[in-house]
Amino acid sequence: MKSKLITIYKIILFFYCITTFAQQPANFGFEVLSSTDAMPQYWLPMGTDYKVFPDSIHKLSGKYSVSVKYASNEGKFGSIINQFPNKYNGKKITLEGYIKTKEIKDITAGLFIRLNKGQKMVAVDTMAGREVKGTTDWQKYSTTIDLKEADYIYVAGFVKGQGQAWFDDFRVLIDNEPLLDFESMPKESFKANADHEFDESSKFSIENLSTKEIDNLYELGKAWGQLKYTNTKVAKGEYNWDYELFRAFHMIQEKDFNNKLNDWVVRYGENQNSIPQNNYYLDFYPNVGNPIFQNEKEYKEMNFSDDGYRLLALFRYWNMIEYFFPYKHLIKKDWDQVLKQYIPEILEANDELSYQLTLMKLLAEVEDSHAGIYNPSKVSLKERGRKVPPLQIKFIENKAVVVKIADSFPQLSNIKTGDEIIAIDGKETEERIDEIEKYISASNFPTKLRDITYRLLATNKEELKLTLSNEKGQYEMSIPTIFANDVYNLFTTDQPSHKELDKNIGYIYPGTLKEGEIKEIMTSFMNKKGIVVDLRCYPSDFIVFSMGNFLMPKPTSFVKFKNHNQKKLEGFYMSEPLQVGIDFQDYYKGKIAILVNEETQSNAEYTAMAFQVAPKARVFGSQTAGADGNVSEIVLPGGFKTYMTGIGVYYPDGTETQQIGIRIDEPIKPNIQSVREGRDLVLEKALEYLK
Repeated sequence: MKSKLITIYKIILFFYCITTFAQQPANFGFEVLSSTDAMPQYWLPMGTDYKVFPDSIHKLSGKYSVSVKYASNEGKFGSIINQFPNKYNGKKITLEGYIKTKEIKDITAGLFIRLNKGQKMVAVDTMAGREVKGTTDWQKYSTTIDLKEADYIYVAGFVKGQGQAWFDDFRVLIDNEPLLDFESMPKESFKANADHEFDESSKFSIENLSTKEIDNLYELGKAWGQLKYTNTKVAKGEYNWDYELFRAFHMIQEKDFNNKLNDWVVRYGENQNSIPQNNYYLDFYPNVGNPIFQNEKEYKEMNFSDDGYRLLALFRYWNMIEYFFPYKHLIKKDWDQVLKQYIPEILEANDELSYQLTLMKLLAEVEDSHAGIYNPSKVSLKERGRKVPPLQIKFIENKAVVVKIADSFPQLSNIKTGDEIIAIDGKETEERIDEIEKYISASNFPTKLRDITYRLLATNKEELKLTLSNEKGQYEMSIPTIFANDVYNLFTTDQPSHKELDKNIGYIYPGTLKEGEIKEIMTSFMNKKGIVVDLRCYPSDFIVFSMGNFLMPKPTSFVKFKNHNQKKLEGFYMSEPLQVGIDFQDYYKGKIAILVNEETQSNAEYTAMAFQVAPKARVFGSQTAGADGNVSEIVLPGGFKTYMTGIGVYYPDGTETQQIGIRIDEPIKPNIQSVREGRDLVLEKALEYLK
């Protein structure tokens, strides 16, 4: 009995050390997997010498259960846990779920529920005396405690001893009424949602902006942002913080502005240098840590001539980057000076088009390939041009080169792949690039050129006059245009997810993988001499661990993350390295060639980092997009949506990947001559290594 009590105490103590990592109950069926590790999203593995993983074979319902399996005789307990705030009224709280067990020796398993007020535990139940023992099939279990006053609720499934347990279909009930996934406090309970004074207009305008007023707006924008994320009352949703900014704008024209601003800050009281929990405007993704900017109004119907709303967009975005962008240190411009620079620019942008273009310039200052306006307005699309010629171009040797020509347009027969575009409607290509690039958000120059290709030939004309050049000299052609979406469809091919290049070489193209298909592919490729993994695409399935487990003889560190500490307003911390692979004697022992270029971004870069630690793996190609890490959505007035890279991704030795991209063993790029000859130099170099 004594040993049982000690073990339960250790479980409770272990859970005591958990920090906040969820703001709502979520993913109780374990169906959503994390994009950064092989775990159900919003759940955290805990324990010693146990493996926790989603299981698609032994499941009660849906696609997955979660399994907790002992890994050594030293294992004491293992568990999977979810934590969320207590926002509920009731007398009793119940956790129920299904458990299946397989015993090797002395196994017990059960459900765990606990309430915390601050760091103090106020109620707990571990199913002591009612645990599941031995080998059992799926059965439903439950545990109930009094719903006392508490800040946080913890729910978990745990295993003790030698064996394996599976958990599925958890539910949390308050007085027998189930909580739904992502259930949150009703909006009307927040005072911020009852403030409608400025729904139609900010009631602020300014003319003949002076240098002093720019300085005052700069100070107000910074003070507003700091209060937004640190003030206790603001965090509780007691104020509509956008509208408090509108109410404060009048101060910038006061002679004693500094005193007025100080009084304004003090008036809200309870300001602190840390981030209050249960924050109305801020959350962090569980298990991952990138910020969630919540309760940010879109103002889709805003009047674009409204000075206050445009300043709100600038201040909102600037403060999000200031406090939560893990790569702020890589921004080339002084971020404070960016704020000052864009105050007059955003105020001059008093129509829809100029406002959106100014936002695009602002986003480009961050140099993050995840940024950019993802839902441009119709006005912007019309200005940019909705049509393009039926050609596909890429920058080869920093020149705009035709790489594909639509077969269905015989009038283009004079154009050949490898021809360089010298001018567009009489304007030199370099000049056109200069016009576009200031609006392109990109982490590095190759990626900026990649994104410029989508706009370079855009027009509203029925024909586009191009000046081209090849080995025979220059020539001009008037080329018909079609809508951009139709051109995209012309060049979309059904590239197979895998094939054999010969009997000894396998080829995998993750861009068209079906969910779960990689296991079957790897099983069939295990005896191949070499495997090509072509990551010059965005993977359609998350294969870091499902494929990585085939490639490693043992768990191997491949990445570590830089996360916001979620408590202090400023400051990040570096995680311990994450590993890929399992102890697997029959791992794939052949050579692996990983192909990359500027199309390799985010998930593709992360996948390449994981696979390149395999024993005989080498990376071939050119600089990748340099935008790795989970993204956070940002909504700006006017309904415009953008993203930022929300966590830092580094090699285990601390080497940056943002802007730089992943490490390349064999640098090689296509050249214009190889395009003309239809050769893939990167693949050719990789095959030399594999053979």
